[in-house]
Amino acid sequence: MKLKYSGNFESLQLLVMLTGIVGEWCRGENHHQYRANSGAVLNWWKSTGTVTFQGPDAEAANLKAVFVKVAADPQSLHLVE
Repeated sequence: MKLKYSGNFESLQLLVMLTGIVGEWCRGENHHQYRANSGAVLNWWKSTGTVTFQGPDAEAANLKAVFVKVAADPQSLHLVE
């Protein structure tokens, strides 16, 4: 299943900030990336809303779990097949 985020970039930045996981954003035309100091990476594609995570397994899993918990609003975040 894919994780989708339908909000805008500014609200995504706020959600990531609320995770408490420190890092920096790299902003592109359609693809934005958050690189956590732990080595975890969150990727978001504006055109599709797709969110993916990468990096060391434990760190990426932690970022994903905390992000999903913080972004539990069903209107902005959902899983699709």
